[in-house]
Amino acid sequence: MGIVFEAVWVIWFHLLILSNIVIPLVPQGQLDPHKTNVVLVYGYTGRPNTFLTGLRSNLAADGHNVLVPDVGWTVHNIDLHAENLHRFLKNAETHLYFSHHRTIPDLIQEKKVVLIGHSMGGLIIADLGRLHPEWQEIPLVTMGTPLRGTPLAYTESWFSKACKEMEPDSEWLETLEKDLRDHPRIALQIRAWHGVDELV
Repeated sequence: MGIVFEAVWVIWFHLLILSNIVIPLVPQGQLDPHKTNVVLVYGYTGRPNTFLTGLRSNLAADGHNVLVPDVGWTVHNIDLHAENLHRFLKNAETHLYFSHHRTIPDLIQEKKVVLIGHSMGGLIIADLGRLHPEWQEIPLVTMGTPLRGTPLAYTESWFSKACKEMEPDSEWLETLEKDLRDHPRIALQIRAWHGVDELV
């Protein structure tokens, strides 16, 4: 049973990657000082064009400004994705300043910005504050994030640095866990399977 599950998982993952190659990316968006800005960060098998389209639509229908940055192909290490998110936020802040004379700290003070990460995306948004403490004031929401690791990471860790970091008890996860204890910043954690977040 385990071998069949692993084979299905690997085939599904590679088909998802192929589908992302031919589908054009959606625009990443700009910060809007008049709305709550929700920055959505996709997980290991996601891309901006396939990431929780229903959630994006519902948030936009509720009047929120939804941004989905391209943090890169998720086979690289998680720190690299957090750096890509950092660059996206800095670029968005530059545009915000020149168009509205506002900054992200202004939006934080007015409670008009939140980061939401799905699965590995939750690790990316948490890692952002570890690497760049200036972003630690932005509220974080994680959805199905393997904060304690996931056994599924073993199936891809032979070629994916991110999966190696998501293995249970990895040194990378221990470093992130210590930082989150020292600097708590997750406002809401939505788990899968009745509180067990190891299988996402």
